[in-house]
Amino acid sequence: MHVKKTIVKWVVAAAVALPCGAWAQTSSINAFSPYSMYGIGELQTQGALPTRSMGGAGVGMRSSSRVNLLNPAAYSATAPKTFLFDFGVEGQNFYNSQQRDGRTARTSYNTFNFHDIALQMPLARKLGLGFSLTPYSSVGYRVTGTIEDDEIWGNIGRVQQLYSGEGDVTEVKLGIGWMLFKNFSIGVAGQYYWGDIDRSFTTTVTNNVVGSGSFTAAIGKQTYSVSRFMGQVGVQWNAILNAKRILTFGATYDFGGDLNPEVTKKLYIGDLYNTVVKGDTTHLKLVLPRQLAVGAYGQ
Repeated sequence: MHVKKTIVKWVVAAAVALPCGAWAQTSSINAFSPYSMYGIGELQTQGALPTRSMGGAGVGMRSSSRVNLLNPAAYSATAPKTFLFDFGVEGQNFYNSQQRDGRTARTSYNTFNFHDIALQMPLARKLGLGFSLTPYSSVGYRVTGTIEDDEIWGNIGRVQQLYSGEGDVTEVKLGIGWMLFKNFSIGVAGQYYWGDIDRSFTTTVTNNVVGSGSFTAAIGKQTYSVSRFMGQVGVQWNAILNAKRILTFGATYDFGGDLNPEVTKKLYIGDLYNTVVKGDTTHLKLVLPRQLAVGAYGQ
C-alpha cells in the first residue's frame, strides 16, 4: 500500500513538473545582459528561496520541513510520511538611461521565469529521495555597433552590426540521501543539463555611394544544443543537535566536465532567398569546473 501511494505521488509530481520545464525551455525572457553573450550565458543562483539567499551556508541547512536543493545529503532529513514540494518564480526589471551628444537614450526590459520545481520524500527509514528542475544559465541580449572606418565608409557606406541571442540551459537533479549513522549523512545525485541557445548577427549597409537605401549584407546564426549527464556528492554532520541549539556542517563536490554542446553554424547572404553560403555542425569544448562548496548552518 505504501509503495502504491509513493508511485501515485511521483506520477502527480511529474505531471506538474514536466510541462513547467518545457515552458521554461521555450521562454526567451529569462535574461537581459550583454555579458550573456559568452559561453552558456549568465549562471543562475541555485537553491530554493530559503537557501539561495544564504550564500554557501545553505549547503549545511538540514530541515525536515523545507527542501534543500544544494546538498543531496539533506534528503535524508525528510520526515516519515512526508511529501515536500517547492515551486518558485522570479522576475526582474532592467532600466538604463544614458546621455550622448545632448540626447537621452532610455531602455527598459522585464524578465520573468520559473526558478525551481523541487520534490523531496522519504524512501525508507533514514533514506530520502529528492528531485529538482532549475534554470542553470540564461542568455538574452541585443547589442548594436557601427564600424568606424573611413575607407569602408567611402567605398561601401555605413555598416551597422546587430548581435542578439536567447535561450537557456536547465539542470535536472535526482538523488538520494542516507543517514549513515547518527548525526552524519551522505548523499549522491545525478545531474542532467539540457537546453538550446540561439545566437545571431546581422550586418546592415546604408549605401552612401549610390543612394541612401539600406540592405542586409549578411546574416550569421549559431545554435548551441546541450545534453549532458554529470554528478554530485554531499555530506552533512550535526555537530550540535538538541532542543536549544542546532549546528550543522555540510559540503558538496560537483564533478563537473565537458558539456560538449553541438554547435550548428550558418552564414546567409542577405538576398531575396537568404542563400546559405556556409554551414557546418561541430562540437564545442565547454567545460563546467569541478566545484567544492562548504557551509555551516545553525539556529
